[in-house]
Amino acid sequence: MRVIIAGEIAVYTDVVANSESIIEVIQEKLDQKQMVLSHIVADGLEIYSEIDSYLSTHLSDIEEVIVVGLSLQEALSQNMISAVQYVERATPEVEVLINQIIQGSSAQGWETFAELAEGLEWMLQFLSLMENNQSAAADSSVFTPLRTELEAVLGSLQEAMNNEDIVLIADVLKYELIPYFSSFQKQINPLIDNEDASHDTI
Repeated sequence: MRVIIAGEIAVYTDVVANSESIIEVIQEKLDQKQMVLSHIVADGLEIYSEIDSYLSTHLSDIEEVIVVGLSLQEALSQNMISAVQYVERATPEVEVLINQIIQGSSAQGWETFAELAEGLEWMLQFLSLMENNQSAAADSSVFTPLRTELEAVLGSLQEAMNNEDIVLIADVLKYELIPYFSSFQKQINPLIDNEDASHDTI
């Protein structure tokens, strides 16, 4: 099997015996080049999630792995785009969820609520990542207030859940989360535009 990382090629003959070392080498090479793993292309198939698991399971069948890495700046920029896209998708879903809660909880409604909670936790991780990489993040001053505000929204939701207060859950979603989503987009979109503009001038 051939492993290609930033133009460098490594060939492994006994991939089963070297499965763990192959994964370690990929990470070491990326670290050396100060890059972040984006995804791999295994025999033409793009894999973005659970990459270690995929490689461990399919190593004996794979002939070529192309490792696609990003600079830290590129990774942070992609995270900003992903976060805004998530908010754009989630906003109408939250509006539907509010109506479902008001009309009476349903299994589908609570499933959507659980997915929303996971998405908000991901956003919190994203904002913390941007805070912790201020030197590479554009105008990093916006991320701390956004994280603090999101933590407050999550705290209100947790309190409403603990009290089993359906009305309060709907109110938090409508009067705290929806406005937060709007504020988030207004503050992050200009950063994405600035990133695009800086790339265009290079």
